[in-house]
Amino acid sequence: MKEKKFPTIFGMILLLVILFLGVFLSTQKTSLNSQASVSCEPINPQITNLTYGSFDFSFTTPSPCSATLIINNIIYQDISLSPTTHYYKVTNLSPKTEYKFSLVSGSSTYSWPEFSLTTASKPNSPIPLSNLAWGKIIDKSGKAISGAIVYLTLPGSQALSAFSNKDGNWNISLASSFNEQKNDWFSPSSVVEEEIIVYSPDGQLTQITNQSDRNDPVPDIIVGQNYFSNIPTPASSFQ
Repeated sequence: MKEKKFPTIFGMILLLVILFLGVFLSTQKTSLNSQASVSCEPINPQITNLTYGSFDFSFTTPSPCSATLIINNIIYQDISLSPTTHYYKVTNLSPKTEYKFSLVSGSSTYSWPEFSLTTASKPNSPIPLSNLAWGKIIDKSGKAISGAIVYLTLPGSQALSAFSNKDGNWNISLASSFNEQKNDWFSPSSVVEEEIIVYSPDGQLTQITNQSDRNDPVPDIIVGQNYFSNIPTPASSFQ
C-alpha cells in the first residue's frame, strides 16, 4: 500500500498557520497578564480636614493611575503631584448635611459604603488664632519628596492631612480644624502627643510620634525612617 503524503506547499502553509496561532495566543496571554497586574483600586482611602463646608479625600494606588472624585454630579480632579498618591479638595458644601460620593479610578467606579460623610455644624465662635503644623518630606539622601500624603492625628481633633509640594513642603492649619464632635473649632489646650503618618509615592509608609509643641516646624521627616532627621527644616514659602 502506497503511503500518503501532504503536498509540500500545503504542509508549509499548515506549519505557518500553526506558528502564527502560537505567537498570537502567547501575545494575548501576555497582554491579559499585564492588564491583570495593573490595579487602580484605592488603598487606605481617608476623609480628612472635615469642616462645615469642605473636606479632603485621599488614597494611594499600587500602580500609576488617573482618578476623579464625583459628588452631586460635580467632578473633582486629583491635585496630587504623583500618579500613585491621590488627593482631592471638596468645597462649597452645606453645614450638617450628609454627602455620598463615588470614585472613578482607572477603568473602574467605586461606591463603597465608607464613601459618605456628614459635614460639621457652623460654629458661632470665631476662628481661633493662627496655628500651623508644617515641615518637609525628604529621602535618605536629603532630596525633597513631592506628592507624599501626610496624615496628622491629634487627640480630640478631626483627622487632618496635607500633601507635599514640589519642594517637599507640607502644611496643615490647626486653627481651622474641627473637634471630634463636629460642633466647634478644635483648640488644643496643652502640649499633646500626636501621630504623623506619611505615604510616599513609592509606596513606603513612615510613622512618627511627635509632640504638638514641635509643629512650627515639625523636624524633617525621612521616608522609610520612623524617627526625625537631626537637620531642622528651614523656613520656606508654601505653594
